[in-house]
Amino acid sequence: MEPSYRHSHRSFEKSFAIAKGTEVRDEAPRPIIKSPKSSRRGETLGKISPMKSKLPINLVFPDGQRFSIKHWNELLTSIVGWLHGTGRLTKQSLPLTTPKSGTRYLVNIEPKHKTGARFRQPKQIGNLYVETHYSSKDILRLSKHILRMMNVDPDSIVVETS
Repeated sequence: MEPSYRHSHRSFEKSFAIAKGTEVRDEAPRPIIKSPKSSRRGETLGKISPMKSKLPINLVFPDGQRFSIKHWNELLTSIVGWLHGTGRLTKQSLPLTTPKSGTRYLVNIEPKHKTGARFRQPKQIGNLYVETHYSSKDILRLSKHILRMMNVDPDSIVVETS
């Protein structure tokens, strides 16, 4: 049986999380570093090049979830959706900036950058907004950037192509 102070602390923690409208997690998400074997039709995200590769048709995440892709910008939105759905990307970790800019947001709770300028091509994922107005080369670079920020190895994700 847990000591009463630990029980009351946990109850307080849950109450606080409910009041804030966030999920209660017993532990932080662990980094994903295991690399899956690449499929016949694809390779890992860490090795893919948009200039040399065909358009991705599926992303296969380490937990087995699959996301269909029809356009390069869906690569980024699928990754954000998976990170958000698994509890790795939360409102508390936002906004996420692009690697070279402190004023351009990549993911935010509203479709605006730090300067107040609106996202040019926002996509809503749950209660988050993702800026998708980038070239395929930048989408790939930014996808890897977000994964690394959330402690997920890009080589743990398989990109299947047609």
